[in-house]
Order: sequence, then structure tokens, then C-alpha cells
Amino acid sequence: MSNLRKIDLCYPNEDLYWILWTSDSKDEVLSYDTITTSQCFVSDAEPIDFYTDREVWKNILEENGIDPDSPFPPDSKKEVLEN
Repeated sequence: MSNLRKIDLCYPNEDLYWILWTSDSKDEVLSYDTITTSQCFVSDAEPIDFYTDREVWKNILEENGIDPDSPFPPDSKKEVLEN
């Protein structure tokens, strides 16, 4: 039986930004996105961090080699350019 917590957020008061890590050491980003005030987010994935400050979230992603303003995730952009 799993001890994972279920996260169920709907219609936050302000936009939220999240980062899902590959492990508790938080040395590699697995996924990331935004939850707007008109969206719901349900997940049991961990470890996940939430941010209300977009600049803090963006800086953490950039420190991990990710440009959150890019229209392509880092790996898919490379594949598109190579094909």
C-alpha cells in the first residue's frame, strides 16, 4: 500500500507554479507547469513543490537548465531541430 499523499487543488486564489522532481534529492526536474485560477490539479506524484512567485519558480527551472518560456520542453526541442 502506498503512503503517497493525494494533491487536489481547484481554482486557486492566484496562479500556482509547480515542479515535480525525480527524487527527494531534487537534483533533476521531471515535470513542471502552472495552475491558473480557472484550473484544477490532481496528482499523487511526489516530490512536488508549489510556488506562488513566478520568478522564484522560473529561477529554479533555469538553474536546472530549463527555460519555462520556451514553447518546447528541453528534450523535444532538440528532437524537432534534429529531424
